[in-house]
Amino acid sequence: MVGQVSLGGLTLEQAQSRLTERIARFLRSPAVTVELARFSILVTGAVRSPGQYEMDNGSLVMEAITRRFRLSPGTRAGGGSGLGGG
Repeated sequence: MVGQVSLGGLTLEQAQSRLTERIARFLRSPAVTVELARFSILVTGAVRSPGQYEMDNGSLVMEAITRRFRLSPGTRAGGGSGLGGG
């Protein structure tokens, strides 16, 4: 009915708006809710396990990094982590 809808790069609100517009072609006053279920982060820099990781909704990125991606030996905290600002 609606077909594929590209939502990449949109905020949740923008995605909800786009879907609502598309569905409104077929239904009167559709109620659309968009929630983030999974997302991925790319961890680079002086960490033990660089790479792309899937995260569940409710996961805190910084919490995941401190628990799972500890700094490599010899790297000072606050050094470039690939997460911006470093």
